[in-house]
Amino acid sequence: MSNETSNVAFLKTNQATEAEAIVIGSILQDGDLLSTCILEPNDFMDPRNKTIFEALRQMEEAQEPIELPSLIMALDKSLDLIGFDYLTDAIESVLTTGSFGFYVDKVRELSKEREARRLATAFTHDELTIDELLHQLTVLELGKQVGESQTMKDIMTDMFRDLSTEKGLVTGIQTGFNELDLMLDGFKPGELIVIGARPAMGKTAVTLNFGKNIAERTVGVSLFNYEMGTLQVGRRLFASISNIQTKNLSNGSRMSPEHWDKFAAHASQAAALPMNIHKATGMTTRMIRQAIIQDRKRFEREYGTTEHIVLIDYLQLITSAIQTNSDNQRVAQISRDLKVMAQQLDVPIILLSQLSRGVEQRQDKRPVMSDLRDSGAVEQDADVVMMLYRDEYYHPETEDRNTVDIIVTKQREGATGTVKLLFQKEFGKILSYEDPAYV
Repeated sequence: MSNETSNVAFLKTNQATEAEAIVIGSILQDGDLLSTCILEPNDFMDPRNKTIFEALRQMEEAQEPIELPSLIMALDKSLDLIGFDYLTDAIESVLTTGSFGFYVDKVRELSKEREARRLATAFTHDELTIDELLHQLTVLELGKQVGESQTMKDIMTDMFRDLSTEKGLVTGIQTGFNELDLMLDGFKPGELIVIGARPAMGKTAVTLNFGKNIAERTVGVSLFNYEMGTLQVGRRLFASISNIQTKNLSNGSRMSPEHWDKFAAHASQAAALPMNIHKATGMTTRMIRQAIIQDRKRFEREYGTTEHIVLIDYLQLITSAIQTNSDNQRVAQISRDLKVMAQQLDVPIILLSQLSRGVEQRQDKRPVMSDLRDSGAVEQDADVVMMLYRDEYYHPETEDRNTVDIIVTKQREGATGTVKLLFQKEFGKILSYEDPAYV
């Protein structure tokens, strides 16, 4: 270790012990401060301060008075190791308890730095994988949110300011389907939106149409597909734009002069969309996170947009960073990672998910939230859950043909219900009933 590194470590140690002593002294001066303190015993570096704080927390739980005489009794034999003078010096070092919050934050900050260094060391010694390291660092960083609060006065001020800001009728990113946008208030940053569907319900078509409509509003779209290559996804996307069937776009010999005219008419429109399509096979949530950050920089640089949305097709195919034989545990970890990612990157994440085969065993095939495969954690993490249903698939003679129902079964901050859209299956195209493009 260099002299400079040693000096930095020494200064950090001094900062920690001094800040910790001031926190302890402030609490002994004003016992009510303990109830507002977000620290835990492990946040203290000095063993003496850790022992004292543990005793203070035990006294708090036992509803004993938080003062020096009762602390001395609570410490019992530990006082011999700490020393009575250490306690009195800690009290006398505090000129005012008004800076208590500052020193609490300092102790917490230094504690996090020590833990981050410990995790980094464990990683260098192959005791942690890179995914485990990043997950632990994320959990450590989120700890800063513990204890954050606002008074109702502050909240009402923020609410009034927000309401006074000029906005459109829909707050979030618009899907291009008016009835759905009004129900959801658009897709909002930080949300995890789950779309569940059985095979052949049109989940990829719905996702691609969401992406197309959103990108047309100059919002960056990152699309991760675990089943198809980028060219396959591109064909399906362009089919919905150009009204050329995918089978024709996959073979030039099937392209008629009319098809080529349509291709030429829409190619520039498609090429201009701020969309990045990822062949996601083998990608973990950590890799998705890195790709999102890279896409965001690209969209801002090339398109001048900071608005961004992520679409992932689909949950059960995402590669897990944890080793487990339990699908529930694997899906729960992935779901939690994506929810945290949405919040940290401040981006809506639309996540497709398979539904269990139980749907097929029921007389009523309309899916419900419990049909999500390995659904417990997904239901909990999702801000919005939508299900897709096509009656025509189960009842070919139904009058309700060429449609897809989007059933909103969960919404944290809004209503639930069903939105019916038109589905041009031959082009993979989804339209609103009032859309003049429907032919």
